[in-house]
Order: sequence, then C-alpha cells, then structure tokens
Amino acid sequence: MEALRAHSSEVRLELHLVALPELLLGALGGVGRGIGVSVLGLPHVFFVPAVCPVVAGLGPAAMARIYRFK
Repeated sequence: MEALRAHSSEVRLELHLVALPELLLGALGGVGRGIGVSVLGLPHVFFVPAVCPVVAGLGPAAMARIYRFK
C-alpha cells in the first residue's frame, strides 16, 4: 500500500511540473491579448492573426524570387 501512495504522489508531482509551462504560457497569452485589445480595440485585434500568415508567406516568396528556387 505504501508503494502505491509513493507512486501516486510522484505522478501528482509530475503532472504539476508538466502543467506549469502551460499555465505560464496561458497567462502570457492572456496578457498579450489584453494588451492587443487595449491598443488596437476589440474589432481590430482580430486582424492581427489574419495578417501574420500573409507576412510569414512573404519571406519564402521573396527568397524564391531572389534565389530562383524551382
């Protein structure tokens, strides 16, 4: 029975260590979203995720044009 208790406490500790980065990233994301809404306003903040893939696609497009990838 003691071995089972020791194992369950180890599993619990491991779950807490795994969940900690997710909690920190969630908190940072919430802060980022709050700042984005306060700077851009609520309707306009949704343009940021729509524009990011377009901007990210410009780099490979420019490289393909400069280096003539086929």
